[in-house]
Amino acid sequence: MSRPTLALAVLLLTQGLAPSCPAQVILGAAQNPAGPSAAQRAANCTVLELDAATLNFACGDRVASRRYWVTRATRFVSSRPNASFFDLTPGEPLRVTSHRSGRFDIADVVRY
Repeated sequence: MSRPTLALAVLLLTQGLAPSCPAQVILGAAQNPAGPSAAQRAANCTVLELDAATLNFACGDRVASRRYWVTRATRFVSSRPNASFFDLTPGEPLRVTSHRSGRFDIADVVRY
């Protein structure tokens, strides 16, 4: 393999292993560092807004709304197989279990 081809292969390989979203680097891997039971909260809400570019969604009830960030470790639970963030639609009722990381609410489990 020639040197330029090898350099290109290494570049492509490293890009394929890099995080796919800058928010995932900032927020971490959605693992609650204090453990699964520390400072977790659950909320029933309705999807108000989705942002697929930054992988977050706004969810609210009659009283307040909150923005949740999705990371690689976020689990989506649904009756549909292979549920994901991209299956969410505005107006859909959810149950979100999350934890706080700095000033962000990180979704750990999203049930719909």
